[in-house]
Amino acid sequence: MEGIAKGAGMSYKEIFTYNNFQGISGCTNIFFQNSDHGPLLAQNLECDKEEYEQILVREVYPEKGIPFIAATIAGMVWVWSNCINKYGLSLASVSSHHKGYLTKDGAVTGIIQRYAMQYSEDVNSFFSIAKNHRYVGKIGIWMVADEKGKCLRIEIDNRNYFSIPVDRFGFNTGLYHSPIEAQNEPLFIKLNKEKENTIKILYKENKIEFTLKGMKKLLSYHTSPGPVCRHSPWDEVGEETRSSRIMIPQERKMLITYGPPCKSPFTEFSFENEEKKDGYKTLNT
Repeated sequence: MEGIAKGAGMSYKEIFTYNNFQGISGCTNIFFQNSDHGPLLAQNLECDKEEYEQILVREVYPEKGIPFIAATIAGMVWVWSNCINKYGLSLASVSSHHKGYLTKDGAVTGIIQRYAMQYSEDVNSFFSIAKNHRYVGKIGIWMVADEKGKCLRIEIDNRNYFSIPVDRFGFNTGLYHSPIEAQNEPLFIKLNKEKENTIKILYKENKIEFTLKGMKKLLSYHTSPGPVCRHSPWDEVGEETRSSRIMIPQERKMLITYGPPCKSPFTEFSFENEEKKDGYKTLNT
């Protein structure tokens, strides 16, 4: 944060404050335990245009801990929704509809996610680190997967952590399966329930191909009752599908589109073949 502040010509206090605001997005996470590329963890990112224009991808080699590649926002040190580290541990997260609360201490989701990704080799160590921290602001549901095909769906509300194992196939659209109390957001619940039902129908009818190509196809799906790839004319709330991300744990790669997956190519990001170094490398904006 001190380095960002110096480079931006701002005070440390301003950058510290900025880093404690959490972005809100309505997304979809999908997990395949087995595919032609091993386990796959993917996400469609839904946010407004202004947020998306500030997203970049960073390859990070910290002085301590594990190097990682993450989608983040300019000026931020934290992870925003998607990350894969050098051990292949992968993360995807969505905003949700839990009841609001007030706390006097804690950190936003992205900061805790970054810390956990920097010091975890598998899903168990990630959960062990994350659950020891209090969160502030709007949080939600994470899916974290490793190269062995183990995946956890983690639902969070302040200090309450609910860990749900995911087997062959799993997904979430921001709707809780745990006892966390939801607030009354009728449109949010309606749209995400429709999207959830679409994926359930496709799975029940054996229309999901468990390959990398099949994952891209599922992320691009538009048909009723609710499109997985949501943009005009299907968008109702202004948070369109702006990007799609697929993490391949066994290959230490993240694939990202600039635009909705139905009409945008995936760009591959992977770690450089060089010795561990201290610092950041911006891969693209």
